[in-house]
Amino acid sequence: MKKSKLKAFAVSAAALALIVSAQPAFAASSVSGSAGGAWTSGSVSIGSSSGSASTSSGSSSAYVSVEVVYRYYAGLTTTPYPVTKSASGYQPGVSATANSAHQPVRSIDARGTHYVKVGTGTWTDTTFTTS
Repeated sequence: MKKSKLKAFAVSAAALALIVSAQPAFAASSVSGSAGGAWTSGSVSIGSSSGSASTSSGSSSAYVSVEVVYRYYAGLTTTPYPVTKSASGYQPGVSATANSAHQPVRSIDARGTHYVKVGTGTWTDTTFTTS
């Protein structure tokens, strides 16, 4: 009886370790610069089942855009699934979030592409993070 309980505990502990290791920690990356005399910034982050990116500017009349490409593995597959989302507008900041279409997933990475135009000045940069 003791051996079967010990075996069940070992199996449960191994399963729990697999679940915990499959959940990546939150990771992020950021950049900054300027366009047309206004400060600019961009960031990207990755979570357990999504990737998000944002772009902002110190000018209320700026044209701001962001695109995020989030990649993940679905279940036990080894083929990456990419998801792309974008946002833009004449406002101080925009953000976009790409969510996985499967569960469970293992996040791979997220890449953000950032663009700001203020008057004749422009700023473009990229951010990248892994899980």
